[in-house]
Amino acid sequence: MKIVYLLFLDPDHNHYRFYRLALAPGARAVHKLWGRVGDYVTEKWEILPSHQEAEKHFARVEKDKRREGYREADEKVLPKNFFLYIPATGTERPEDGQLSWLDPEGEPSV
Repeated sequence: MKIVYLLFLDPDHNHYRFYRLALAPGARAVHKLWGRVGDYVTEKWEILPSHQEAEKHFARVEKDKRREGYREADEKVLPKNFFLYIPATGTERPEDGQLSWLDPEGEPSV
């Protein structure tokens, strides 16, 4: 899984932000998390037509964030009480970019 953690710090303007991008192998969805370091988290899934489009989108967002002043970070920027679900290796279905715990309509398969 391709994951990038970015951090933006500007104490003079009270900016302490993080951004996380994730893309699973063969997936067509980019997972985004962002927020204030140690505080709230906002989450969004960007579903794209193909894995190639998802890779382009991932690269474009990462480039834009770096241009805005974000720099490399690690998972320590996430709030301590934040639980992040990361699927185990092999749970992706490369043919359609879905995760195996989702049925074809995108609903959890319980």
